[in-house]
This record gives sequence, structure tokens and C-alpha cells, in this order.
Amino acid sequence: MLLLQKIRLSQFRCFEKLTIEITHPIVVITGCNGSGKTSLLEAIYCCSFSKSFRISDSSILKNHHAEGFAIELEGLDNQGDSWNIKRIEHKEKKNFFINNKRAATYKQVFSTFRTIAMSEEDLTIIHGSPENRRTFLDKAIALHEGDYIELLQQQKKIIAQKQALLRSQNPQKCVFELFNEKQQDLDTLIRKKRIEYGQKLIQESLSINSNIQIINSEIRFKYESFQTTDSFTIEKQAGRVLSGSHKDNPQILLNDESSRYFASRGQQKALLTLLKLGQIHLLNKPCILLIDDYLTDLDKDKAKQILKILSKQQIQIFIASPMIDTANELIKEFSHQMIRL
Repeated sequence: MLLLQKIRLSQFRCFEKLTIEITHPIVVITGCNGSGKTSLLEAIYCCSFSKSFRISDSSILKNHHAEGFAIELEGLDNQGDSWNIKRIEHKEKKNFFINNKRAATYKQVFSTFRTIAMSEEDLTIIHGSPENRRTFLDKAIALHEGDYIELLQQQKKIIAQKQALLRSQNPQKCVFELFNEKQQDLDTLIRKKRIEYGQKLIQESLSINSNIQIINSEIRFKYESFQTTDSFTIEKQAGRVLSGSHKDNPQILLNDESSRYFASRGQQKALLTLLKLGQIHLLNKPCILLIDDYLTDLDKDKAKQILKILSKQQIQIFIASPMIDTANELIKEFSHQMIRL
């Protein structure tokens, strides 16, 4: 198990300075609105993905009037060896340090510290735009394969180069085709990994659902690739890149209908829960699970079933909830630590 033992924050969100000692595999964080429950989870998440699970602009995470923030985490890995990870942002500079050495790649970060979040915001994976589902798949794959981030970075660079060419005064088709060939090679690899992972995720989710039965619909994964013919002419007129894996539409179908449009909110939440549980099972590596005011909104019996499933995994669980009594009822049979902010 990956065990987080200490959290230190400086100028992060509402915290000027904060140090918390962690002693249990299940940690419940309570407090009134505005006390920093979600902020504490955001800080932990930030040490994996460099941003919050709520917003993409990390500069917003600094304390009011501060020029930056610092997060430091300490713990033990599954071999019992100590580790520390630091995320420091000052003005425009962002740095990761692992065991006091600068991390050069995300692969180094993910090999030390992996997090998965479950929050109400994650419902956009179901009802939001295709970008939300692409991002979910990409992050999930990256936790398995740190090198996958490099694929996405290469794709982003090629798209930026194509975009600059298309907006130039006289874009040359021969140069465009060179960029296009590179993009298509990357798209092929990205699509292959997304489709393979998406299909495995659905199978794992179905297996979990057979035990806890939180949804009574057929679930299927569908992946729509977005590619145009004669892309030079069309994209030259538009002045931007219109096709590629960065425009694809992964879909979760319920009874062969798009869950984005046809699932009720209850079905959306049940489906999201299964996807997250499936993601944890597929990862099968030590990680930290962050649950932000999520389980307390589910049926109590189902929520307890979910916690029992989670407690058997190689994970440490942090649960933020404003509902102290409900949280106590859910986790009373598990060894846990209560933190009141």
C-alpha cells in the first residue's frame, strides 16, 4: 500500500500554513463550509497531475495575495521505504521534487505517487463534452503508462505547429502533409490505447456491478474517431486543426443510447461510480483515492458496499464530507482517522 503520512501546505488555497499527520489507511476530513476540506484533497491530487481535479488553472490555487504555493507530502511505499514529493509553484515556475531531486518527467511522478479522485465534478465524464471523457481516459492510461503523457505532449506540439502553419500568410500543402503524417501516426497510437483501455474498463465495471448491482442497464463503450477528408483545404479555410484524436468522442452507452443524453442523474452517478471502481481495479497498483463529498449522497447500504470493495484494494482513502453523522455511520466499521478542520 502507498501510505501518505504527512501533509505540509504553504500558501495553498485557504491555508497559509498547515501540517497534518496521517495515521490510518482511511481518513475522514470534516468541517464547516469553507474550512478547506476539498482544498486538502486538491493539494494531494496536485502532487500527481500538477493541477486540481476541479480546475485546470493551478495559479488560482495560491493563497490570496501570495506569489505561489508549496505542497509537501511524506509517506511509505509498498516496500516500506520512505518517500517525499514536493510541488512548488512560484509565479510562472512549476516544479516537482521527488526525494529532494527535481522530477524531469511525469513518468517519475507517477511511479512514486498516483491519485484518483471521485467528486461531483466528475459527473461531466458522463454528461459533459467529449473532452471530459478524453481527459478521463488519458489520465487513467497515464497512471498505467507514464510514457503515454509523452505521446500526448508530442501530439500537442504537432497540432500547435500545424495551427501556426494554417494561420500563416501562405501555408504550403507539402509542409502541412509532413505535419499531418506525424499527427496521424500519433493519433493511431493514442486511439489504440484509448479503445483498449475503454473496453477493459467497461468489462471491469460490469464485473463489479454484478456484485453490488447499482445499475440495471446494459453498458457499452463506443469510440468515435473524428477525421476529415481533404483536411488541408478544410483546415486552411478554418485556420485551425479540425480533426484528429484530440477531437474524438469516446462514449458510454446505456442500452445502446448515449448516457450523456439519456441517463438520469441517478444512473449517471451509478455509472461514474462503476467507472472509478473499475479504474482502481485495472490500475492494480498502490494509489491514493480522494473522495470529495460523494459517498454520503449514495444509498447507505450501497455506499458501505463500495467502501468494503475499496478497503480490499492497495489504496489509502481520503474522504471529505460536511455531514459528520453520515460519514461516521458509513465508516464506523473500518479503521479510520477523523480530521476536523
